[in-house]
Amino acid sequence: MVNRGTVQRIRSFGPIRIVTSFEVIGAALLTAIARCSFSGSFQPDGMSSFVAAATGISSSLIAVVLTGIAILVSLSSEQFLSFLREQDIYDRIMFVFEYTVALAIITSLLGSILQAVEYSEYMFWIFVFFFIYLLLSTMQIVSTIIEYGDKIGEFSKANNFEPNEDLKKDMQDLIQEHGNFDEDDNQTRNRSENESESE
Repeated sequence: MVNRGTVQRIRSFGPIRIVTSFEVIGAALLTAIARCSFSGSFQPDGMSSFVAAATGISSSLIAVVLTGIAILVSLSSEQFLSFLREQDIYDRIMFVFEYTVALAIITSLLGSILQAVEYSEYMFWIFVFFFIYLLLSTMQIVSTIIEYGDKIGEFSKANNFEPNEDLKKDMQDLIQEHGNFDEDDNQTRNRSENESESE
């Protein structure tokens, strides 16, 4: 459910960053290539079959993303979660999952509507774009989970659960790579350096 926290996370992420992300651009390019290659080749029955199959896959991916969230939380110790919150990283990671779940719901809903009404080829390709976008976003989620697990292992080896500067930088780089938080990461890094100097 969209609440004040969700709106705040969207503003923090930045709508422009969403539109210019690798997933959006990649989905647009792949959809354009598919349309140029297969335009006119899809028969109504073929489009209906594709929409039905893609809608089922989109619905299944909701469970996959929610499972990913559960894995991250279950793997994280209280000390590690506190570290993420201190570095303003936790909310950013959760937003990536939240956004992907919302995308899966939208794609599933759009597919369900298309199965219930007559639609044009134009609407079909819009659905294809959302479906490809969802697949690319889910792939990024899986990559994020794997790298997150690696960072948990590094954190556990840190002295008395006190992360060193290299680990902090690695976590910030992880978010930057999968969420495009360049400006926020710079602010976090500057704040960490100021705290170190004050100590």
